[in-house]
Amino acid sequence: MFEEELTMKNILNIFKRDKPKIEFCSEIIGLEKFMPIIPAKDLPLDWVKRALADVKKEGLIETGINTKAHITRCPGIMSSRTQGWIVRLHQDIEIEATDKHIVWRTPINDQKYSHDLLEPTVNTFQDYVLYQFMKNWPKGAHPMVVKINTPWHVKIPRGYKMLQTMPAFGDENRFQTITGIVEEEHGIVKLNFPMYWFDRGTTLIKQGTPLAQLMVIKQDQVEAEISNMDNNPTFKEKMQGSWYNLRSTFTRNYNEIKRRWRKIDD
Repeated sequence: MFEEELTMKNILNIFKRDKPKIEFCSEIIGLEKFMPIIPAKDLPLDWVKRALADVKKEGLIETGINTKAHITRCPGIMSSRTQGWIVRLHQDIEIEATDKHIVWRTPINDQKYSHDLLEPTVNTFQDYVLYQFMKNWPKGAHPMVVKINTPWHVKIPRGYKMLQTMPAFGDENRFQTITGIVEEEHGIVKLNFPMYWFDRGTTLIKQGTPLAQLMVIKQDQVEAEISNMDNNPTFKEKMQGSWYNLRSTFTRNYNEIKRRWRKIDD
């Protein structure tokens, strides 16, 4: 009997899949405790607090299309800002920018705290690196790109890649982190963030400022099908069901909408 149970347990373990895990490791000892990378859903945003207080006090807003809504009920905004993880600035950085140059200083030299840190906390890319090739450079952005080099390294789980971008709806206008993708096949990668810089004069970016949002993407190959409503009646039928599902109540319950969509899409 014991042998049968043991055999069944072994069989179950064969089919049991470990949950994919992304690993973040800091070169600066202790940073993982007092300024860790955090889930995006745990990032407090002042404007979200104000919006939640508003909907609690004023209620939902009539939209004019027979429904009631509020920014706090928008799934596109609320879902995007809670996906993945947030990397926060590990120490204060003071950046002085004129039209011709950018200089910076920090209270601590990161390279003294880890023999593995080969780069300074901040690099700048001259205008000939990117600016000269783009016709529609972001309005007000400095021609030089600022790159903040963090002490963090990441190991992405096999079969995934990682999108790094500006934190969604983060209420920040001094800089904009430039979007990029890190491949799992690149190995263990250091988290460094190039960004457009908009401020002029001296600007203090405080420790704890959100720098980037990281999201993992499965590397499955997805084919695209291009059609129109006349030659794709199945798509048209599901679209009509989706439209009605979304708009058939005065107050939208997105959990219920998701549940009903699964039935429509089966």
